[in-house]
Amino acid sequence: MPNRQRTTNDNNETTERTPEVKVVAEMPQDAEIREQLEEMEENDGYPPLCR
Repeated sequence: MPNRQRTTNDNNETTERTPEVKVVAEMPQDAEIREQLEEMEENDGYPPLCR
């Protein structure tokens, strides 16, 4: 069953709508970008963040 949200239109009638879906996919260069980010975080002079 899809996740539905209740909304109210201009006539104060309650309607249901299915929320928009955002598709996210891994890209081949993601690993390289993550590696660069980790290196920058290690060398930026700030203490590590909690993850």
